[in-house]
Amino acid sequence: DIEIDIYQFKKLLGPRTSFFVNRNYNASKGLKTLQDGKADAIVFGRLYISNPDLASRLIKEQELNTNYDMTKGWGCGSDEYTSYPTCENRLYDVLHDHAKI
Repeated sequence: DIEIDIYQFKKLLGPRTSFFVNRNYNASKGLKTLQDGKADAIVFGRLYISNPDLASRLIKEQELNTNYDMTKGWGCGSDEYTSYPTCENRLYDVLHDHAKI
């Protein structure tokens, strides 16, 4: 595997081009990347699908659902991407299941 410093491309593109990055960012890593001037924006594509409340989770620094299933959504079956739980629904389910024990 070759490691590439993707942030070097921001300098090569110049000040008139916005540089967006994605993949494996959470709230703190994304904020640090922006504050350090390494990127102009952080993109959370797949995380928005597996976390329907992503903006709220990032603001509240809640755990992110990283179990993105490529077979969900986009018309691939009956278990569409809208079946991912919000953080509040997941907490309710955990507490509800625990109460049954």
